[in-house]
Amino acid sequence: MHLFARPIFESECTQFLNGLRKSDPTLQEKQAAGWALLRDKPLDLEQRQRDEDSRVKRSGYVYK
Repeated sequence: MHLFARPIFESECTQFLNGLRKSDPTLQEKQAAGWALLRDKPLDLEQRQRDEDSRVKRSGYVYK
């Protein structure tokens, strides 16, 4: 052991999250399913191009 070794510190937040993961082993799968439900959507490239084309171009200085 090193003379100036410190004990390993874990914050209360880290302790809470570790306890939460231990109490519900399927938590990570549930989080991935929720993420896929809300965020992972197929991209419609044609719609995205129409959205970009329909934007009104603004000048760099808006008070003209």
